[in-house]
Amino acid sequence: MISVIVPVYNAAQYLNDLVNCFKEQTYKDFELIMVDDGSRDESWLVLTNLAEKNNFIHPIHKENGGVSSARNLGVRYACGEWICFCDADDAVAPNWLQNFVINIDDEIDVVFQGAEIQTQDRKVKCTNFPQMTFNNIDDFYDVWEKNHHMGTAWSKLIRKCVIVPFKEDINYYEDQIFCFEVALKARKMSSTAQCGYIYHHENSVLSTNRRTALDGYRLIQNRLEVARKIKLRSNSVYEKYIGEMTILLTAVTVGNLKDHTLSVQQNSSVINIIQEKYQMLVPTNIKECIICWMIKYRLFPLIVFISKLK
Repeated sequence: MISVIVPVYNAAQYLNDLVNCFKEQTYKDFELIMVDDGSRDESWLVLTNLAEKNNFIHPIHKENGGVSSARNLGVRYACGEWICFCDADDAVAPNWLQNFVINIDDEIDVVFQGAEIQTQDRKVKCTNFPQMTFNNIDDFYDVWEKNHHMGTAWSKLIRKCVIVPFKEDINYYEDQIFCFEVALKARKMSSTAQCGYIYHHENSVLSTNRRTALDGYRLIQNRLEVARKIKLRSNSVYEKYIGEMTILLTAVTVGNLKDHTLSVQQNSSVINIIQEKYQMLVPTNIKECIICWMIKYRLFPLIVFISKLK
């Protein structure tokens, strides 16, 4: 059985349409766990009414704690051998679950599937993956570099035994960290060229939090922990992954200089991380090169000045 986890926050207007999508699924052996994360609208009322009419729906109510805490709670209640995630304001095609299932075998722990992306100007594009098997983290990273949608929670079906908790102390890029940790734990992974998920870019009700330097600090700490795990499996992927952190490290340091949201100890930790990894960082433009050089020598007043230049 597949357990589909849906975090819900102020999404009352979308829930009927989403449930209708699951009524039309060609694969029927699933449960829909819908976790109301302390919504302020009528989401919980709508969920309970839908659950009375559809026995595959299991509604859960909790205090607001963010999308990661809602997903983690849903996983704890899941009865299925397999887990997948869906956002409340999106939709799925009738063959979404079936596309996953036909790519499962005894050694596969994760299956990836692409999506139709509906943009704010109502244009639709399909972001699909090659039909292939991933035998290691290097295979996975080669595809991930070309299509970062592999880092979304909704792009995959995951065997429950390799599920890891979402990080509840960060409020952005949590999907990517989750994805890498699952990929490191999986024996083998596969992908289908089908696109059964429908991502409504214009809705985005789940991620409206303001990001601070403290959020960035926590993200750096979590990404470094993932990097340490990657290094045990692949030095080449490790170096690429660390290189991607250039912009993030720079933004957090400069952000702290502007709003002082980090403590002295936390800021010192960030600076130490930056200086430790400086030789591996790969700036993507001249401005980032200058800022990284200034960070190396702790020229903070100049960093603030440079960061304001366009």
